[in-house]
Amino acid sequence: MNEVDTIIIGLGLAGCSMYWSLKKAGIKCLCIDPNIKNTSSKVAAGMYNPIVGKRFTTAPNATELFDSAKKYYNSIEKIIGEKIYFEIPLYMPFQNIAHQNDWSLKMPKLKEWIHDNPELEQTLLAKYESEFGGFFVNKTGYVDSNLYVKSTFDYCRKNNELLIENIDYNKLNIETKTYNNYQAKNIIFCEGANVLNNPFIKQKFLNLAKGQLLCGISTSALPKIIYNGKIYIIPTSENGFICGATYEWDYINNEPDEFGKKYLINELNKIVKFEYTISNHKAAIRPTVIDRKPIVGNINSESIYILNGLGTKGVVLAPYLASLITENITNNSEISKEFSIERFNNK
Repeated sequence: MNEVDTIIIGLGLAGCSMYWSLKKAGIKCLCIDPNIKNTSSKVAAGMYNPIVGKRFTTAPNATELFDSAKKYYNSIEKIIGEKIYFEIPLYMPFQNIAHQNDWSLKMPKLKEWIHDNPELEQTLLAKYESEFGGFFVNKTGYVDSNLYVKSTFDYCRKNNELLIENIDYNKLNIETKTYNNYQAKNIIFCEGANVLNNPFIKQKFLNLAKGQLLCGISTSALPKIIYNGKIYIIPTSENGFICGATYEWDYINNEPDEFGKKYLINELNKIVKFEYTISNHKAAIRPTVIDRKPIVGNINSESIYILNGLGTKGVVLAPYLASLITENITNNSEISKEFSIERFNNK
């Protein structure tokens, strides 16, 4: 038997963050992943923004989370030799007068996260429509999640810490914690939507949603500003951008389709003032937890874990949530019950 400390099943955003957290703690890992091209982590825009949606809310510990995420990704960049963490101003346009009025009521509580920048706004308005105005948010940008996953995958493979295959549940024994000829002390399921095929997890906690996005090239240089309205537009190079995304609860497959493309192009054309061409069209299935809270902690026994359902703030939450499991493994620190899969028992 080959002995490892921990087997990580799935190497998407959750699995990669779990791997690096354990690696930094000196824990030897074996990762198992089939390297599928259109997973949600590889297709995701990776945008981070402390202000959420139409209700203009923030997490109670947002400052700590966002500062910690920046340090984390900067540390990973040094290891993998790639730039994956990008800090870019983000503009949130008001959708209508009612949206504008709601903002006026919430603004006093959000002063830490917003700023005025008339000059930057003029730069943005030269390229984008914003009928009702908007505001800029602090501590925003995006993580190149596809490069993050790919670089972690390559690092694991180079260090002989990776099996490139679909997990065969018939060969996985969670009581003895063995898989083929590997013996582990812990097993962590980081499977995303594929958790629905996992015979060891009986709770039903996911609603799956198809998401589609477009990659485009503008005929002129774009401002380094994220436009985050009904759709988002993220500049990824001088002329390149990505825009998205759809949320489709009824779908036939996980492939890009004309419905998604037409929807995004229609919304894009309402906003942009520049000519562009579409260079790529991507789609994947998101693992969306029913109550919109992540799943983190033990299942079945103290040494079997799950990390899943990271949500729209996944790039910020993943390093933090992975550290909770690492602390539980190394120091027996308690993981908050609010993240427990047990909340879905008997549902």
